[in-house]
Amino acid sequence: MALQVNEARPYPKTLWSADAHTGTGIDCSSFCILCYKEAGCSDPNNTNYDGNGNTWSLRDSSVGTTVIVPAPADIILYDTPGGACAHAALYIGNGKCIEIGGSAGIHETQLGEYPSYIIRSFLPL
Repeated sequence: MALQVNEARPYPKTLWSADAHTGTGIDCSSFCILCYKEAGCSDPNNTNYDGNGNTWSLRDSSVGTTVIVPAPADIILYDTPGGACAHAALYIGNGKCIEIGGSAGIHETQLGEYPSYIIRSFLPL
């Protein structure tokens, strides 16, 4: 059953817990959100890490700013053949991102691996 846009889902307590990486594990947006939590940053969805949030809410979050040039910790929201804003990754610098998805688990990718994307910054300038 697919999550509805505003439906809460449980996040694991930590990115490093076994339940984050076994079974259905976490998806791309949960990975980005939990990276912020692990770093001690505010929830980019402004919901105190209560499980509300997904790729679309990261795109639309009032606490984020759309930027042109990414900085480390910015969230990259990709448009994929499956639809607009369908994947999220965390920018780490030097044209590289980390993401989670599919059987590859957490892995590094190049910025722009997908042809269209939005860059959202959630850290104070």
